[in-house]
Amino acid sequence: MIPLKNLTQIARELTYNPKTFFNHVRRKPKLKDEIEPGLQPPRKQKLIYDEFGYPPGVNRSDYDDV
Repeated sequence: MIPLKNLTQIARELTYNPKTFFNHVRRKPKLKDEIEPGLQPPRKQKLIYDEFGYPPGVNRSDYDDV
């Protein structure tokens, strides 16, 4: 089971400053209408990781069935 994560947690995994990361998310056409503040379910985490890449410690195969 994939845990829920907020955008700050995801930003830190991707080694972004959270504020900078939020700005990048808002500029991505695929993400700006999908991603909202708060906890992100696995489906939305997958959208973010597909756009920014999977950081070390996050296994891409965990998101195959999402």
